Amino acid sequence: MSENDKLEAIYKLKKEMEKDLKKKGGKIKSEEETEKKRTIYKPDKVLSGINIPFEKIKTWFDINLYDIEISDEKLSFYFESKLTNKSPGYFYNQFGLMHLLRNDYEKAEKFFLLGKDIESKFNYGVLKVFRKDEDALVYAKEIVNKYPQTGYPYLLLSLYFISVNNFDGAYKFLTTANKFLNYSFISLALSIYKKDFIASKAYLSKCFLENKAKKTITLLDYYMTLFGTDIDKRLSIFSSIRRENTPCAKCIETIQSKKGHETPEYCAFSQRINSILFLNESSKSYIFEKLDLNFINFFNANLKEEANKVYQSMIKIYGELDILFIPGSTNKMGLKTLEFITETTKYKMTLKGPDYYTELKTILKSLKNNYHKDFDFIINVPFYESLRLLFGWRTCKRLY
Repeated sequence: MSENDKLEAIYKLKKEMEKDLKKKGGKIKSEEETEKKRTIYKPDKVLSGINIPFEKIKTWFDINLYDIEISDEKLSFYFESKLTNKSPGYFYNQFGLMHLLRNDYEKAEKFFLLGKDIESKFNYGVLKVFRKDEDALVYAKEIVNKYPQTGYPYLLLSLYFISVNNFDGAYKFLTTANKFLNYSFISLALSIYKKDFIASKAYLSKCFLENKAKKTITLLDYYMTLFGTDIDKRLSIFSSIRRENTPCAKCIETIQSKKGHETPEYCAFSQRINSILFLNESSKSYIFEKLDLNFINFFNANLKEEANKVYQSMIKIYGELDILFIPGSTNKMGLKTLEFITETTKYKMTLKGPDYYTELKTILKSLKNNYHKDFDFIINVPFYESLRLLFGWRTCKRLY
């Protein structure tokens, strides 16, 4: 039998099988339907106006660095259009990022593993964090040992600690990473985390000169105004942010208008904002986002054991915490912790524990006896959202 006869026989058998399947109620997909399913991303007229420095985007962090705010779908198609006829051997990171944007971790992994440079190692580590691999931390430590004099291994460790809600660890590794990366916008975020707004203002002027992550800088600048009194500047920044159609912009819109706005469930900080603005205890906010509110509630309800457990959890997340004491009588103490304020007070202490509840009660009583007036307290929780903003909403989408 010739090859043509064999093909004809196979085609005939295929047709007979299709007829039999139809009789049994089955559905045969046409070749056109199969092709439609295969083609997930289609060209968009909007893409023609996009100007992205494609060849410079070698890591997941670069997507935020170059202010790319278009959707994952459009960005992945943009990558695909640029990678046409490109050799995967030279553009393995971009091929990997294209698949990572589509959440196709298996294909992304294959491309990242082709690379021998630190950027590909970093991207593979990011994938492992997103995939929640058990050895993600072990892998991050391994590339620190291999590349100790570059910023990417420490940047990866900071991402890992953000993923497990350890902001103290994330802050420390970001600080180390930036000794090598030397980006002013990272220094800005770190200073805002510590609520050191004198340092923040100094870094802000340097940030715009570097011309990197301008959208992230604008978001950070807005949050800085919340801790200050310059209302006009706040409104000016908000007017530009509100034109952005991102979860981060919607979150700020909620803060500014004090009205609930629809944001994705993965946007944990917006859930916290809604929880605080409306004191909605049924908020879907992640547990750590409301630890300070929980401690305040337990403290005022004189639930010592519960209060101590929550405070200990806060220390694991944020590291050592200062308590600020301010004159003033209130029915429910500690609520100023939830506000965007910076309180300058000479009364500041760090609770030693482990009985934080009793220690705080004793200090408040001592202050009242010494100064003959009531005092309230503020838990000086770092502004941890500034660290998440460095990695952008796409990262939150995959972490949470």
